[in-house]
Amino acid sequence: MKTAALSAVLLSVVLAYGLYAIPVKVGYNNVGRIPVGLKIRPAAVLATVDIKPDTLNLKSNILRVTTYIELHDGLDVDNIDISSILLNNTIPACVKPTATGDYDGDAIPDLMMKFDGAQVISYIQRNIQASEPEEKFAWVTLTLAGKLKDGLDFMGSDVIRIILVKPT
Repeated sequence: MKTAALSAVLLSVVLAYGLYAIPVKVGYNNVGRIPVGLKIRPAAVLATVDIKPDTLNLKSNILRVTTYIELHDGLDVDNIDISSILLNNTIPACVKPTATGDYDGDAIPDLMMKFDGAQVISYIQRNIQASEPEEKFAWVTLTLAGKLKDGLDFMGSDVIRIILVKPT
């Protein structure tokens, strides 16, 4: 396969699967001149995210919503660029307080960080519609996305229950 044809194949893989290739000492073997030594890296890694509280009363005056982020595949949560993190592409993470620990006890480090509670509640109220006015509860998926210090993107979601505010 010619190099141009192989580049086209790799580009189609990148576009189809959201991957990008990082060439590392690209060489050729003696069978069909296929490039070897190409390292494929995901465009974004999936993080495990746990958002607290699990149930959020939309009438509360909660100061902070706490999140725990866990990375996999040997990635270190200490390499997360906290200033890049957004909740639902809208709400920035608070720079402090943060802490690294093992919140869920699974031997994988977690990064604890917080979001402004009033901003989270306001976002949910603007963007969530209950299907029945009599409903007391709803479930909402919140997605957290950011970057590692090396530029690699990560994202993860959690579902929380919300206590709806009844219309007056």
